[in-house]
Amino acid sequence: MMKKLLLAFMVSAVVFLGLGGFVLANNHSDTSWGGILPRFQGNFYTGAREKQDATSAYIKLNYCGKGGVRSWVQMSDGTEVDSPKVNVLVGQSRKLSNYAYERYARYGKVYVRLAIESNYVNPVTIEAGGVWSPDSV
Repeated sequence: MMKKLLLAFMVSAVVFLGLGGFVLANNHSDTSWGGILPRFQGNFYTGAREKQDATSAYIKLNYCGKGGVRSWVQMSDGTEVDSPKVNVLVGQSRKLSNYAYERYARYGKVYVRLAIESNYVNPVTIEAGGVWSPDSV
């Protein structure tokens, strides 16, 4: 009887831990972004990627011609998802909170993008780039 209980416990633990690893899978691999940020804090947008869980998005700024950037998460069609603008300087990475998955996943797959602008009003265009992901680890 004790052996059966121990065996049942071990099988349950293996199943539980195995499923736990599956639940943690998400879309956190880095995708490069880069380009010209428009003058006077005009917006630059990354390509859209699927958001697979409720974790924060992630951005890292690898280079910026002057200053830094401010970034936030939007749906791929530009719908805002209560993501506050976050300042990022060269060499920094930041997590970007948002509610895209929680609000829109019930309708199917959720695709998001980052909106990026210069972190101050600038009369010239600025080149910037880095990496991002819709889900964080």
